Amino acid sequence: MGRGQPSQAGPVRFRWTKDLPGVTKGSPQGRITGARLVKDALGWHIVFRTEALVPEPAQHSGPQVGMDVGVSVPLALSDGSMLEHDDWLNEKERAKLLRWQLQREAIRYVAELGALGEGVLLNCRLAGVLMEMGEGEHGERILRDILAEERRVNAEALSYVRIQLGLRCGSTGRTEEARFHLELLTEEFAHRALALFQGLVEGLLGWLDILDGLPAEALPRALAKSLEPMARLVAPQMAPAQLLSGARAWALLAGEDGQDDREDDGKDRAARFRLAARLIGAYDALRPPSSGKPAMERESREWTEAAARAALGDAGYQSAYAEGGGLSLEEATALV
Repeated sequence: MGRGQPSQAGPVRFRWTKDLPGVTKGSPQGRITGARLVKDALGWHIVFRTEALVPEPAQHSGPQVGMDVGVSVPLALSDGSMLEHDDWLNEKERAKLLRWQLQREAIRYVAELGALGEGVLLNCRLAGVLMEMGEGEHGERILRDILAEERRVNAEALSYVRIQLGLRCGSTGRTEEARFHLELLTEEFAHRALALFQGLVEGLLGWLDILDGLPAEALPRALAKSLEPMARLVAPQMAPAQLLSGARAWALLAGEDGQDDREDDGKDRAARFRLAARLIGAYDALRPPSSGKPAMERESREWTEAAARAALGDAGYQSAYAEGGGLSLEEATALV
């Protein structure tokens, strides 16, 4: 822990997250020249302004040349040569550069065709891919830019934006804003009678219940409308994903039982963890292998399996998991 006194504030204590020049052990020589308090979605932070002593670089032995940093060409030199991105990019940076190039080309192409609505959808899909690849802040900025032009965005793209923002906000602890976006969609889909999307949104609202520690409220909605014939035809992965929500909810309920003093608490707790393990088995067996698993599902499955395995032991977990793998969708649904 550290202690400081930013301008216009009294003494504050804080947790170190980074070495500071001239202050923390093993850091380079330097000093702090200022500090201020900042509040964002994650809470309060103290931001330091620092100076570090950096050795003067050695004299370059090569010829002198002027450089101009460009967009289509990364570096243009005064001797007339051009330099493309090469060895200075690592694999992740190359992939990021390729995505940007493909995005620009796709948007330019649809603009030439006059299909501006398709350009919005392309940006929506790009935002979703960025968030799946761990670049959530970049993806969220794209979504919010689209939402700022709400009046010019068609209903399909706007629905996708709100679903993706609901996922992003829920995954980063902003469940209240996530509910706002998803509940707007609930009203919209109810008006348009789209049972498929109603089931998707209801499942996401159930996921938010779980994140907010409300598993009892998540259970009744975990499979809402996702078993409709049209939903099963168009999005067969949706119902198994709701089974996973039910598994996590049972594991959370079992954790709540562990805080009680009832004599039958141990039996109820083990039974609920077995239900969670069976639903994980059903989820793995029933989810179509051709559809990728989003980060939300991967995280939820890992957490639920770890909790159930810790409570039941490896043998107990594997036994319940194998039982779930042999269930039909209807049989697994009855466990939720």
